Amino acid sequence: MLTIENLCVSYGAIDALKGISLHVDDGEIVSLIGANGAGKTTTLHTISGLTAARSGSITFNGRDLLATPSDRIVTLGMAHVPEGRHVFTRMTVQENLEMGAFSLGDQSGVGKSLDTVFRYFPRLRERRRQLAGTLSGGEQQMVAMGRALMSRPTTVLMDEPSMGLSPLLVKDIFRIISVLHREGITILLVEQNAKMALSIASRAYVLETGRITMQGAARDLLHDEKVRKAYLGA
Repeated sequence: MLTIENLCVSYGAIDALKGISLHVDDGEIVSLIGANGAGKTTTLHTISGLTAARSGSITFNGRDLLATPSDRIVTLGMAHVPEGRHVFTRMTVQENLEMGAFSLGDQSGVGKSLDTVFRYFPRLRERRRQLAGTLSGGEQQMVAMGRALMSRPTTVLMDEPSMGLSPLLVKDIFRIISVLHREGITILLVEQNAKMALSIASRAYVLETGRITMQGAARDLLHDEKVRKAYLGA
């Protein structure tokens, strides 16, 4: 479904990605783990067209994403949940969610999409008229995830969904990610909580200073001594 080959990205003289290659198959959860500054967010931004690549290729269902404007990528069935949530703080929860459906040519299904999001996140239904800026961090993360789902994507890029959340909310967010996966959504998950990420993924890649240094079945990486020492606190 999604294939990255020899991708290089630079910020001026700094090489953020140094020829990485990875793939995500239809129906998978694939995790990308690594320390701060490893290039995880840059990878997702480049897939979404928010950051330009220096070289390499990215294809999504056979479509060349590096030649596709960023505002068209979401219409191909891909949605992005950004790091830090980035909700529209002066808009209500429902208005934030409706913004996620702007790319749909047929707006007649927006109400049904809202009902689907509220099924995943009942708390958002309760707060649908509340300004998003007044929500807790966990609730804002729910809004960001729900907004992405409003475009009815087949694939979702998730960037650090657990950042800044309490352990209880982290479990809740990952439970919902697992539900989305069971319902057929393909997920590329960037996450610093390596234990949680590897526990729900089918495969994973380890990114270090712009290079992929390890890859394989998530359960194998979860028990790998190097991964445990570097990312699991073992």
